[in-house]
Amino acid sequence: MLDHAKLDAAAELVTSNYQLMLGAMSGSLAQVLDAPDPTSQAAKTRLRLALAMNQLSFVRNAQSEFGPLVSFTEEFMANGVADAKGDISGPLDPSLVQHVSDILESLQGTLQLWASRDSQTVERELRKVALQVDLLRASGSSYAGALIKAKFGKVRNLNLVQVDSIGRKRVSSEFVRSLVRWHFVTTYADSFLFTHVKNGYDLAKVVYQNGKVEEVFSITGETPGYVTYAEIERAFHPNTTASLETA
Repeated sequence: MLDHAKLDAAAELVTSNYQLMLGAMSGSLAQVLDAPDPTSQAAKTRLRLALAMNQLSFVRNAQSEFGPLVSFTEEFMANGVADAKGDISGPLDPSLVQHVSDILESLQGTLQLWASRDSQTVERELRKVALQVDLLRASGSSYAGALIKAKFGKVRNLNLVQVDSIGRKRVSSEFVRSLVRWHFVTTYADSFLFTHVKNGYDLAKVVYQNGKVEEVFSITGETPGYVTYAEIERAFHPNTTASLETA
């Protein structure tokens, strides 16, 4: 069965590290805004360097978590194989191991990409302050007065979000949590499906924690009269409570 407690633990492991990075980025922006010359090119350079260090710290922490993440990945793969075979005896198929490794590599790459995007967002916020100061000064405000107005609430209201493939905006850390959960759910489901088909079976079913059983489906789509996995795959979203069983 898909271990939902471990799913929560794995997601929290990465999300907490990402939240620390976002907090550090917000702090870096606050320090630059509190300096005497926050609209200067030197301030922009200081912020860029500070954000680079924030990202580096995140990557280093992520590398220290790589061992636990690999262990979690192996456990979810083993759970999927066991649900398909009834046990976990014998060596794992090299093709499955490589596929799961590719999923983990994709997760790490996406996390680093999102960290870079959030860093760019923080840099844009500083540029907005500089632009707003210029506009306020053009309307007659003093530099000091314009600066106070421009940076008021900027850090407090710093909103770091990501946009998904269908245009929904969510706080970055929530996206990270969903991404990590999806990684492990996919690892479990793909391991089950791969092993089930390799053992010569095609029919399987989705079973929820509350005992509800989804319609029996055909993994390959080659068994007449049954829906395909593609039609029930929506059950394996990041917050799923489902597992797979032999039909």
